[in-house]
Amino acid sequence: RRYWEQIRRYYQHRSRKKMTYRFGLRLLNLLTPSPAPQAGPIPFIPRPSGKLILLNVSDPVAMQILLALVPRLIEELGASVLITSQSAGPFSCSDIALIEAIFVPGPRDSPLEVVAFLDHFHPDAILNIGDQLPPILIDTAANRTIPLFLLEAKAPRLLNSGFDWWPGLMRGLLARFRTIVALDGGALLSIRQAGGRGDSVQALGRMEEACPILPYDEKRRQNLAKILNTRPIWLAADIESSEEAAVISAHANALSVAHRLLLIIVPREAARVPALEALILSQKNWGVGLEARNELPNQEIEVLIAGPEAYGLWYRLSPITFLGGSLYGEGCARNPFEAAAMGSALMHGPRPGAFGTYLGRLGAARAAVAVSTGQDLHEALTDLLSPDRAALHAQAAWAVASNGVDVTDQVVEMVRSAIGEA
Repeated sequence: RRYWEQIRRYYQHRSRKKMTYRFGLRLLNLLTPSPAPQAGPIPFIPRPSGKLILLNVSDPVAMQILLALVPRLIEELGASVLITSQSAGPFSCSDIALIEAIFVPGPRDSPLEVVAFLDHFHPDAILNIGDQLPPILIDTAANRTIPLFLLEAKAPRLLNSGFDWWPGLMRGLLARFRTIVALDGGALLSIRQAGGRGDSVQALGRMEEACPILPYDEKRRQNLAKILNTRPIWLAADIESSEEAAVISAHANALSVAHRLLLIIVPREAARVPALEALILSQKNWGVGLEARNELPNQEIEVLIAGPEAYGLWYRLSPITFLGGSLYGEGCARNPFEAAAMGSALMHGPRPGAFGTYLGRLGAARAAVAVSTGQDLHEALTDLLSPDRAALHAQAAWAVASNGVDVTDQVVEMVRSAIGEA
C-alpha cells in the first residue's frame, strides 16, 4: 500500500508540474503580442533530401562555433545543415558562405509559422545555439519527438520576452532538451537555478574547430635538433617593425641569464629581412644567420632570421613563442593555438587582434603570459627560460587548444546517436 501511495504522489507531482508548464506557456502566448500574420503562404526553399539538422542561432559569436561544428555534421553524419536565427541576426549571410550550410530566415515564434516551418522541413534534430529559447519552436518540436539540444548555454532566457518569470515555463522548456551543454561550472549553476535538472545538463565547454597542424620537414627538424643539442631557444613570430627593438632588447637581457640562448625571429614582412639584419648588427656584436642563405644556427649565431613558410618547424623546435603584432603592432595575426598545439609556451602583448577570445582563455588557464612593455617581455622571457616553468605553461596551452575540439567531438556523437534513432 505504501508503495502504491508513493507512485500516486510521484505521478501527481509530475502532472502538477506539467500543468504549471502548460499554464505558463499559455500565459506567455496571451500576454505577448502576436506578430502580424504573413500575407499568403510562407515561401520556403525545397527541403534537402536525406537527414536534415536545424541550427537555431542566437549567440552573437556563433560564427566561430559554426565553423567548428557544421563541417563535422556534414562530413561525418552525411546530413544537410539548415541555419536559422529568430533573434536579431548574429551573423551576416556572407559569413554562411564560409561553410557548406543553408541559411534561411527563421520562423517568428508563433504557432502558425512554427508549425508551417516544421511541416515543410521535418528536421531530424534541432540544435539551439546560445541562451535565447524560442518557447513555441521548442515546445512544438518536442511534441513531435524531434531531438533537441541546447549548446553554448550560459544563462538561458526566453526569446522576445521582457522577463523570464512565467509559471513553470523555463523549467519545462529546459526539460524538453535531450542534452544541455553548459560553457563552464558557473553556467552549469545558472542553468540548474533556472530549472535544468538531471544528467541532461553537462558542463563541457566551448566548441571549436581543430587547429590545423602545420606541416614540417622531419629530416630537417632532426638535423637542426642535433645542431642545437640542448641549446635554449625562443621564437619571435610574425614580428612587426615597431616591435623589433623590444625583441632585440629582451634577447640581449636574457643572454645574461642563458648565454647560449638562440632567438629565431620571423618578421611579418619578408622585405624587412635585410633591414632587420642591419639593425641587429648595428646594435649588437652578434652572429646573425639568415634562413634564406641556408645558414644553420651554429654556436656562433645568436639570432636566426627565418621565413614564415616553416612555422610548423619553428614551433616544434622552440619551447617559447612570442606572438608578434600584439605588443606595439596592429594586433596578433597568427592563431595562438598553432603554437599551443605544438607544445610552445606563449607570450603576447595587449593587442590580441582577432584572437582576443583565444588569448583570454589561455590567460585564464595560465597558459600564456601577457606583457605590456619591452621590459615586461624581457622579464617574462627570463622567467620562461626555466624549463619547468615553460613546460607548465606549454602543457596548459595544449590542454586549452585541444579541449574545444573534444567538446565538438562529443556534440557530434550526441547528434549522431539522436538522428540514428529517428
